[in-house]
Amino acid sequence: YPPFFGDTDADILAKVTTGNFKFDPMDWESVSEDAKDLIRQLLQVNPSDRYTAKQALNHVWIKDKAPNASDVSLRDNFVDNLRSFRSQNKLKKVALHIIATQLNDEHIKTLRETFVALDDNGD
Repeated sequence: YPPFFGDTDADILAKVTTGNFKFDPMDWESVSEDAKDLIRQLLQVNPSDRYTAKQALNHVWIKDKAPNASDVSLRDNFVDNLRSFRSQNKLKKVALHIIATQLNDEHIKTLRETFVALDDNGD
């Protein structure tokens, strides 16, 4: 259920970089306004407007609603949509490249340390 859609990878990337997204009612009608608000905050183009991890964890949806989400049912095509999104390798590579170029040395160092700590077998 990605909020960014387009006919080509370039179309999707243009929407990602400009923050041009929408919640298609077909897929998002059962998603609460609080959840949509959190997603909007996380997708802010301007980093100074975008939620930090701490802000996200303190959002009303995470604090009050997410722990009680056991009664939520997923649409039948949920897994198919995830597989389709996962198969968009070019877009994923471009998006990861954009993210990586925004990281400073301290962020990279922290990520590397976290990865090494989680990598039990050193592969």
